[in-house]
Amino acid sequence: MAEFKIVVFSEDPADPLHHERSEMADLDVEFSVEKPSSEGEAIEAVKDADAIMIRGAWGTEQVIRSASKAKVLAVYSHGFNNIDVDACNEMGIILTNSAGMCAEEVSNQAVTMCLALNRQIVQSTNQLRIGNWDRKHFEPIEPIDEQTLGIIGFGNIGRQIARKLGSGWRMNTLVYDPYIQPWIIKEAGVTQVFGINEICRKSDYLVTIVPLNKE
Repeated sequence: MAEFKIVVFSEDPADPLHHERSEMADLDVEFSVEKPSSEGEAIEAVKDADAIMIRGAWGTEQVIRSASKAKVLAVYSHGFNNIDVDACNEMGIILTNSAGMCAEEVSNQAVTMCLALNRQIVQSTNQLRIGNWDRKHFEPIEPIDEQTLGIIGFGNIGRQIARKLGSGWRMNTLVYDPYIQPWIIKEAGVTQVFGINEICRKSDYLVTIVPLNKE
């Protein structure tokens, strides 16, 4: 029997956990990969866990309170709004996140969607599929470097979007983030605005990249 048991909530019960096993190769660790279909199943899974790793759901108060042996709960994401933080604090469980997780991929997705909107790719594809080849339905297509991008939330992902669309595609870039330090705005070469209504009014494209919190 291993010294420590790590319960991993995953959408794939057959997940080999290559990276996790490699990182903990020097430790006496047993991994248990679970895909709970209910809170009750999640509660049973964590009762003897020394650590919990979560991809997705089941970070509820009752699940966390059932993990009486657990010392740490790690989420495979930057955000942790799916975890009951108060319950973790009360149980003395350290909550860790994966800062910067998939920032490159998410920023690429946002850039792709903005470019698709600009070039009207979805609209034109739908029309072509029904045999409509009349270009007037897709005009005008405005030069993207003459349009304004608004970014709400200027963390890791927001900054990458600004770099790619602002610096790369030369879009005028506005940012709204009440928590950001002024030097970060200056260093990124973007324009700061100070209200949601203002950035919505001035932007041709709007990207929202924010954590879910009480605000």
